[in-house]
Amino acid sequence: MLRTLGYMKKQLLGLLSLQTLVFSLPGTILGVLLMILILSFIKIAIYQILKFPIETSIDSFTISISIFLGLILPQLSNFGPIRTAVATSLRDALDIQRKKKPDDLTVQMTKLQNLGVSPLQTMLGLCFSVFGFLLYYFMPLSIFYRIPLLFFFILMCILFTMIVGMIFLA
Repeated sequence: MLRTLGYMKKQLLGLLSLQTLVFSLPGTILGVLLMILILSFIKIAIYQILKFPIETSIDSFTISISIFLGLILPQLSNFGPIRTAVATSLRDALDIQRKKKPDDLTVQMTKLQNLGVSPLQTMLGLCFSVFGFLLYYFMPLSIFYRIPLLFFFILMCILFTMIVGMIFLA
C-alpha cells in the first residue's frame, strides 16, 4: 500500500525495520525490568519459605544477551515478510482477484481434541512436571542444607497426593 504512495523499496525496508525496532525496544526494556522484579520476588519468597538467604544477582552477560536477543530476533523474524513484500511487483500486490499461488499461506483452525490431545492429559502432565521439579529440586536441597522441616513437609505432600489419588481412583 505504501508503494502506491511513492515509497521506494529501500524506504519501505527502512520503515518496516524502524517500526519493528519501535515495538521491540519498549518490549525488551519492560522484559528486562520484569525479569529483575520477578527475580527479587522469587528471592524473597524462597527466603521466607526456607529461611536462608540466597545471593542472586543478574550478571551483565545475562542482561546484554536479553537485550541483544530482544532487539535482533524481531528484526530477523521480520526479514521474511519484508523480503516477500519487496519482491512482489506493485501490480501483483494490488491485484485482489488473482489466483492463490501454491506458496501462499493458509490458516486452518483445529481443536486440540481433534488432534488427539486431551486437556486432562495435558493438565496431568503439567502437574506431574511441576511436582517432579519440586521433588527433585527441593528434596536434595533440604538434605544438603539440613532442613528437616522442609524434608518432612515434602514427604507429607507426597503422602497427601497419594491419598488424594487413591480417593479419585476409588
